[in-house]
Amino acid sequence: MSVAQIRALVVDDQPRLIESMMLRLGREIGWEIDWTSAGSVDEGLRLMASAAAPFDLVIADLMFPREDVPGEDEPRGLVLIREASQRSRHTFVLAVSTGSSHLPDLMDQARQSGAHHVVRRTEFSTASVLHSPLAIAGEIQAHLLDNGTVITSEVVAEPHDPGIQGLLNRVGDATVARLYAKVLDEGGHYAERIELRFLPPGASGAAICTVTAQVEGVGRMSHILKLSQAQLELEQEAERGHRAAEILPQNLLVHHHPSHAVGPVNGWYALSSPLVERAAPLRGWLLSGQPSPGAVADVLEALFVDGLGPVYAEGRRCHTASLGCFTFTPYRQQCILQVLEELAEALERADGGGLGAETEQVTRVLRAFVVEGTLPGGGRPRELAPEVYACYQHGDLHADNVLVSAGARQWPLLIDTSHFGQAHWATDPARLATDLLMRGVDAGTESMLFSGFLVWRALARRFGAGEAELAAVTAAPGTSAVLTALSWLATNLHRVTPMVRPGAGEDGHRWEWHLLLAHSLLRSTYHPAIPHAKRALAFTAAYDQLVATGIA
Repeated sequence: MSVAQIRALVVDDQPRLIESMMLRLGREIGWEIDWTSAGSVDEGLRLMASAAAPFDLVIADLMFPREDVPGEDEPRGLVLIREASQRSRHTFVLAVSTGSSHLPDLMDQARQSGAHHVVRRTEFSTASVLHSPLAIAGEIQAHLLDNGTVITSEVVAEPHDPGIQGLLNRVGDATVARLYAKVLDEGGHYAERIELRFLPPGASGAAICTVTAQVEGVGRMSHILKLSQAQLELEQEAERGHRAAEILPQNLLVHHHPSHAVGPVNGWYALSSPLVERAAPLRGWLLSGQPSPGAVADVLEALFVDGLGPVYAEGRRCHTASLGCFTFTPYRQQCILQVLEELAEALERADGGGLGAETEQVTRVLRAFVVEGTLPGGGRPRELAPEVYACYQHGDLHADNVLVSAGARQWPLLIDTSHFGQAHWATDPARLATDLLMRGVDAGTESMLFSGFLVWRALARRFGAGEAELAAVTAAPGTSAVLTALSWLATNLHRVTPMVRPGAGEDGHRWEWHLLLAHSLLRSTYHPAIPHAKRALAFTAAYDQLVATGIA
């Protein structure tokens, strides 16, 4: 891109000081500056009022000669500062003055009037750390970059992609460019042009995209950028990422870089992770139909047995109430119940779920579990298991948060550790299984039709019971690969977690597996990316898993 250009107004009653300010500050800012000057407050106000757009930079002296009392000055520059500040919050306002002994609060008044920086002329020196031309120029640059007045990187995105266009409309080109510039700046890098691609936001609701840039001296660099106005949430995610880096195997995790959130820029913050170029999300990799059964098994073996298995083994007993693993928040309760009410008729109809008279029983059991935490037999999980085995879990292990890298050996990588922490031992495998069942099996048009409902219900039952032979409606290569992954998980659960290993109390804890599957299935019922036929399946499959707990 060309050198940035800004418009600046200097108002001072001494021409030589105007020229000095233009020369010294303009040299340090380094951008092309279209300077305008005025020798009086009235002229400065007139120039601001008649300008087609607000000035990007306004420099104002504070003290001007009184017209009615020769030889005396008055702080009329405060009027200029207030006007410039009110006209545009994007304008950087610099107040300069010799000060006045009979106005000890003048500099504070300038700040209160809207000046971003206030400096005495005697302090405007290269010897000053805070008030040197270089320091003030840095403040001006940061302000104009952070509010999007100046864009130093060209933003390129697919014009017909509603996802990325919606993101840019929500966040703004300049904001994304500046946040990514801050990410690159952490490594001493800069890019003139960045390319964006949309990524689904997941559970957090943050805006997520991939950013690719050609960085001078480095070459092509790509990152996943998570954008949010919730600074605290991003900071907490960064902290969880740091904790995950301490707990999880290093070769399994894509780390945040930088390790903290950058911002604010127009109220937005960003958390960044390097994007593994030759990698695909697990669901996309499976649905491509390219991986062989052996490759699918190898990836899951590396993920769960070699990678997460040792982490799961280092668990401890925790109070059930402290984990909240068998309950739903009031918000989630209402989301689930609303969709259940909407789909009740579809579940009952012969051309829908085909439950017929069973619908009343299914909805009653589900409502009792969602609202009261009651199982089909009348018991409550918290009463049956006041303590459960908990261990570190990824916490949101859906198939978009697992990447599969290409190479001589395909390897799983984990991203988005925003939910990392201590959780019930079945959280991760149940979350991944639910995602594959809902969004991987018979994906596409078939998933929108109820014609495969009975087949899917039988599949979910067999998976929950740990059976290897799983069947779907279609024999598409992608669905076959997903079934291979589900079959591996169903039959290798005892190798993933110590809680269902032979001789380790399998019969005593298997009911918790069914329960966590039901919990995860119910959470998927209001996922916007899941078709209604599959949401209806989630309700029925959750009911079957609750019944399978065998708690009377």
